Amino acid sequence: EPQKLNGWQARWYLKLQDYNFTIQHIPGKTKTKADILSWLAYLNQKEKKLKPPC
Repeated sequence: EPQKLNGWQARWYLKLQDYNFTIQHIPGKTKTKADILSWLAYLNQKEKKLKPPC
């Protein structure tokens, strides 16, 4: 039986269906180096937490 999608999953499915891509899961233990996009997201979150409230 096919999986039923909720609203946001269906919207993403519609947006992405025109692209040709493959999603691969790489377990953390086997991934030795994080890519730059992962680090940028981490640094941005860390930066936001360090800023004092205005």
